[in-house]
Amino acid sequence: MNGLTYPISSFMEEWISFLRNKEGDRAGELLLEACLYQGGISRLCEVARVEFSRYPVLFKYACEYLFNENRDLECEKLGLEATNLISEDLIIRGEIEDITSKAATRLKHLDIVEKCYEAEFYSKSTLNNYLRLFELPYYENIIDKATKHAETLPENSMSKFDYYNKQMRMNNLSEDYKDVIKFFNGEFEYIYNKCKKDKSTLGWSSGFKGIGVPLFILLLYKDKKATKAREQLMNSIIYRVGFVEADIESFSNKFLNWKEKQVLTEKQYEKYIEWLKKEVDKRVEAVVGGGYRKSYYKAAILIATLGETLESNGMSNGKVVTIEHYKKMHSRKSAFKAEFESFNE
Repeated sequence: MNGLTYPISSFMEEWISFLRNKEGDRAGELLLEACLYQGGISRLCEVARVEFSRYPVLFKYACEYLFNENRDLECEKLGLEATNLISEDLIIRGEIEDITSKAATRLKHLDIVEKCYEAEFYSKSTLNNYLRLFELPYYENIIDKATKHAETLPENSMSKFDYYNKQMRMNNLSEDYKDVIKFFNGEFEYIYNKCKKDKSTLGWSSGFKGIGVPLFILLLYKDKKATKAREQLMNSIIYRVGFVEADIESFSNKFLNWKEKQVLTEKQYEKYIEWLKKEVDKRVEAVVGGGYRKSYYKAAILIATLGETLESNGMSNGKVVTIEHYKKMHSRKSAFKAEFESFNE
């Protein structure tokens, strides 16, 4: 530079211009840092509004910044602006809606919270976001539209963006996940028939029956009391329905809130319980009778929770009777019988 000092501000402007013509997650992170250095949050928002099609993540960074600074009104306003600009198909739009809803919650702008919850599901169609819709007033119509939307989503999420440009990931749902949504939409007969057609007694960890049967056991349990067995059953499917282990309490609370809104006839209870008894019986015989020691605990969880469900539906000492029945049936399997000790309340 001929001995002259090149102004850092000039360099940063050139650096920002250079990055604006690139793409990818790393470039987005560098652009975030450059904008904040050069002009703070106002510069970041300015660039986000122009480059949202290439860098939608900048809106997320800006909303996070404002939220963490307790500038909730600005965060809410920017988040709503991003909603109107960013494609509904992008998962990151849903992530921005999540931040916006938190800001709106702190502002007690409940109408905005409701809009954010709905918009978030349309862009990031997780079960968590679906169950939150049941917390809204007049949720019936919202749920109906959301369920229909879920059916239209692509099942394959693989694309060139997945590895280096996650901000461009498209919303998607696997076939199993769509069926989970159907279950929570109250399409119990459809899920019952789907599970009934599946004759497998092993491999439930990867098959849909490994989700469907536990969900029915939890649905038909009439008590509100939390039990160790029920918690373990929830833990066994929590990853497969899109939650993480740290969310077990959140999933449990959302499940209970959802279940209170479900209406089943006594005939449905009887029909599904009789089916569950047969499914658990076949599952236990395959796992325990087949000597799959590493899966004994899975069979024990099903037995204990089925017993609790039977007891909640009027069977005297249902849990104890059910457990003792299977212990007697497999009396020589000491390792299997020992699994029930963890369910002592």
